[in-house]
Amino acid sequence: MASVAVLVVGLVCGMILTNLLYNLYFHPLAKIPGPFFARVSSLPSFYHACRGHRHIWLSQNFQLYGAKFRATPNTVLFNSTEAYSAIYDSKGNFERSNAYHIFSRNVEDYNTLTTTDVHSHAKKRRYLKAVFTDRSMKAAASFIIRHVDRWIDLRSSSSEWSQPQDMSAHIGYLVFDTMNDLFYGNDLKTKECGPNQYRGIPDLIERYLAFQYPITKSPLRSLVLWLKPRGLNQLLDACSPPHVRDFYRFVRNSVEKRLELHNKHEGSDSKENVREDMFYFLLSSKDPETNGPAFTKRELMAESRLLLIASNDTTSTALCSILFYIGKYGHVYDKLTKEIRTTFACDEEIFPGPKLASCKYLRAVIEESLRMTPAGPSEPERVVLAGGAVIDGQVYPEKTIVGLPQWAYFHNEDIFEHAFLFDPERWIESPDNPVEKIHQLRRVFSPFHKGQYNCIGQGLALLDLSLTISRLLWKLDCRIAPGTKLGQGSRNSSWGMQDENVYQVTDLFVSGRQGPMMQFRRRTDVLGKTCEDDAI
Repeated sequence: MASVAVLVVGLVCGMILTNLLYNLYFHPLAKIPGPFFARVSSLPSFYHACRGHRHIWLSQNFQLYGAKFRATPNTVLFNSTEAYSAIYDSKGNFERSNAYHIFSRNVEDYNTLTTTDVHSHAKKRRYLKAVFTDRSMKAAASFIIRHVDRWIDLRSSSSEWSQPQDMSAHIGYLVFDTMNDLFYGNDLKTKECGPNQYRGIPDLIERYLAFQYPITKSPLRSLVLWLKPRGLNQLLDACSPPHVRDFYRFVRNSVEKRLELHNKHEGSDSKENVREDMFYFLLSSKDPETNGPAFTKRELMAESRLLLIASNDTTSTALCSILFYIGKYGHVYDKLTKEIRTTFACDEEIFPGPKLASCKYLRAVIEESLRMTPAGPSEPERVVLAGGAVIDGQVYPEKTIVGLPQWAYFHNEDIFEHAFLFDPERWIESPDNPVEKIHQLRRVFSPFHKGQYNCIGQGLALLDLSLTISRLLWKLDCRIAPGTKLGQGSRNSSWGMQDENVYQVTDLFVSGRQGPMMQFRRRTDVLGKTCEDDAI
């Protein structure tokens, strides 16, 4: 018996040693530089994903190894404009890697994010476009404005500075209320004072991603994906942490409630008072081949979960980032508030249209915030398809995993001058910043990604950001609460997280966040002012 155990141990050690030697010396990527342990195992990548600082680890490695390095035995990550275009342009010989399948609950639970096949994804995307038309964006504005105005009223009702407020929480409630009203017709009121059974849901979303994301970087990813349709999906459903099951249950109940309302209106002769929310447009989407509904009930569940996660985390992170940076950079705050308060005579004028579109500095602040704090700090993984691919002049074989981490790329000093400085002026034409330079910068900057997998809801996100910031700064003064440091870097933190003027995030596939702590007060010069007053 002992000899059998020795034989088994010997075989296992031999397999590990053989695999190690192969990865170091004989693997097609053997000549790509990178950390020793990352070249032989996925454990370093997995470890940093579990800690939530993987994006910082990637940035550190680019500083050590240059514009590309080997992050796992079969993964090469890049940090150059040439690689960005090669990997993510629609014409590239790539598709999403199977890491996205980790987020699928079962074999039937696929949405626009987790569908990796290019043609299947394109079909789903065509259906989803019905949700993000000019008509739907116009309808969405009224939902956004109603929630934003109520949220602003709750921030301060006095000309004195309010108590410090954690924006990561309060903005999370605002966006969650807005998106639930916009998608499902749920008036959840999590932004209101007092107990609320739904207030923990935004945190559930973050904890759900914190549970799923490290698995996508795990050395056991291939095994997990093989086991998922062979019983692991059912086991995970049964053994998932309570917060994961609660999130699934919340989405299911929301969809069923909204479907019930839709069917009630469909069965009525009167079409008045039909809610033209996002779910209405989702249900109105048709399959051109059958002229039937584009989405089954199961697909509606999957797409709804995606839309809720994407809109909640992306928009919340961007708003927190904007408030952090205008609080840190006084001249930016002054210039932005001046533009908003001189462009609009009253808050009723702040709605989608030429005036809002004319606020160039507002748009520049939003763009710079999206650069400084990308919605997804690590790389959207792509796998090389049959025939291989050329990136930065080098051929990579089929099945190689490649990508470009957004945090590292957007803070690349070779691309963005003074990359860790919040500078909206880089997006505005001036004698020192000609329009050609700005166009060149925008060609290599896509905060909502590029190619066939880019974010289809970016128009809604930009609308939400523009309306929220402009209406907030028209009505209120704001500042980072004196003496508070939540959200900023610390000199006691590790390399890459020490800058106190940089808003730090956690890598959860999306960007997790804390802070900033803000204070607000009413503008005394416009209390009670309306557009009618200005006209008089």
